[in-house]
Amino acid sequence: MKNEKIDARKIDTKAQQEKRNIAMKLREKGMKNLEVADIVGVHHCTISQWYSKYKKDKKLIVVAKRGRVKGSNKRLSDEQEEKIIRMLIDTTPEQLKFKFAL
Repeated sequence: MKNEKIDARKIDTKAQQEKRNIAMKLREKGMKNLEVADIVGVHHCTISQWYSKYKKDKKLIVVAKRGRVKGSNKRLSDEQEEKIIRMLIDTTPEQLKFKFAL
């Protein structure tokens, strides 16, 4: 019986890493990609890609942190951001000539 495949992108990094570790141990024991894929719950092509990287360098199998660096692609510098925050905290909308309340 096949295990149901779960979108590995939706599980946390630790669980992703555990899937990869299990898959590599099973491949090292001589199991085929299809068998490992059924057990781990990913596509057999994914197992093949992981194992190719694993054979080249065992460190490549580590799940990399996803997403961009926090604070990257900001339009304001940290100083500008702090200045605006201070201005909003220390003044009233009337003083800043806003036509609306904050």
